[in-house]
Amino acid sequence: MGQAPRHDVELVEDHDPRDAPAPHRGPQRPGPDDAPAPRRRRRLVVGALVVLAVAAAGAVGAQVVVDRGERARLAVVAQQPGALRPVDGPPEALWTVPDGAELLSLRAAPDGALVGPEPGPDGPQVVARDAGTGETLWEAPLLDVRSAEPPPAGAVLDVEPGTCEVAQVVVCLAVATVSLPGDDEVGTPPTPVSARSRLVVLDAVDGSVRHERTTDGAEPAPTAFVLAGRLVVTATPDAGTLHVDASTTDGRPAWSTMLQAPAPAGSTPQDDAEAGGGGTAAPARPAASGGPRTFLAPLGDGVAAGFAAELTVLDREGAVVRTVPFAATDMAWRHDAGTVVLRDMASARADAPSTVVRPDGDTRVVGQVLPPTVDDGSVPGLLLTSPDGLRLTARDAAGEELWTRGSGAAPGPAVLAGRVYTGTGSGVVALDARTGAEVWRSDLVREGPVVTDGDHLVAMALRPLADGRREVLVLDHADGSVVWRAPLPAGVQDLVAAGGVVLAMTSGPGTPGATTTVLGTPPG
Repeated sequence: MGQAPRHDVELVEDHDPRDAPAPHRGPQRPGPDDAPAPRRRRRLVVGALVVLAVAAAGAVGAQVVVDRGERARLAVVAQQPGALRPVDGPPEALWTVPDGAELLSLRAAPDGALVGPEPGPDGPQVVARDAGTGETLWEAPLLDVRSAEPPPAGAVLDVEPGTCEVAQVVVCLAVATVSLPGDDEVGTPPTPVSARSRLVVLDAVDGSVRHERTTDGAEPAPTAFVLAGRLVVTATPDAGTLHVDASTTDGRPAWSTMLQAPAPAGSTPQDDAEAGGGGTAAPARPAASGGPRTFLAPLGDGVAAGFAAELTVLDREGAVVRTVPFAATDMAWRHDAGTVVLRDMASARADAPSTVVRPDGDTRVVGQVLPPTVDDGSVPGLLLTSPDGLRLTARDAAGEELWTRGSGAAPGPAVLAGRVYTGTGSGVVALDARTGAEVWRSDLVREGPVVTDGDHLVAMALRPLADGRREVLVLDHADGSVVWRAPLPAGVQDLVAAGGVVLAMTSGPGTPGATTTVLGTPPG
């Protein structure tokens, strides 16, 4: 019984008309097709194996392409300030951030250190800490304010904590302004008397100074800077002008552009001269001290510089491309590396328009534009907006509506692998970015800005544990399943991403008694 089935299978699979016995016609010479059947069967088996091998090779090749594309996507995510480094385990409490550290200004250095401004004994300083232990790796002063001459009687010294950007180097700016206080009863703003500043370029490994530029109060001080590619671009207001200067990280000048504040409507050249707009010397008026507002952000290969009533788009050589109205009540923010958004914050209407500024043109859209925490570029030009604070609308690069959903307009969405991840008021949802169709939903986590490494979502559990503490959950971005979970320190209310790590905060930054803990996988 064991032989018969094998014999039947062979007859079905290997049947060939040439295998049938020919009629007897006397002696015949063997022909080329008279090879023994077993050899033909071996040829068929070998052919099938070849087909299988080719199919397997094709599958491997396709997987290699997918893996290469996924690595490229995650590399795009890793370059963004709001992204986490790869999450490879349940996030645990590692160390507590010192009081006074500028949490949202923390940046990740190329060697993995956390770099950011902190208070120092003589003024603001920048500190690099080991991301796993909090140990100080190096520190460098930004601005010495104690050794300067005391401000005149009645004046107020305002020392900013400093801002830093990190690439292959660390660039920081600190400004100290002396102002005469205004009259609070009549709403008079402070009058700036002088401003000192220091812009410094540091080695990201040891904090040594590569280049610095200081002002001592006798000359205008820069109020903003950005890293645009390999250039450091600064914005320095001086009476009715804004000087936008670009230099290499070792201090070599690259280009310089002077922007003139637009004349008020209905004014004459004589009015402008009397107001100081005709070149009359005047002390620098930093935006923080009541002077003209300044705004600076990278925009593609160039920069966008906001001053007075205009936002000016400059190309990579500093040439003016065009200007965009920049109202006194407009808020400007960097949406991504190629987009700046302007929105009139004086309007109480949720459907007030926003202006989307890109290197090649501007688009007006209805409602608020929701900046993503992370966008891997998988849906180029995608804009997420909310016309009323409740509905979520997706638009293409031209501002045309793609789809609208009744919920999910929470701040801080993310765009990953062709999907939109956003809070819903009772959890988080993953939507197809091109159609708005729901892919998965989780009601296990609290709504909040999406914290992600591009592969996982990290969020606080919706329901507390028996002891009142919360858990941190790590979800798979593909299906929302829980990959890891771990308890949080007592009192934690929010999770945010900064410098590539998760920060667990007991309350908002700057709140007395608040603590912030770095979460991650323990070293080793």
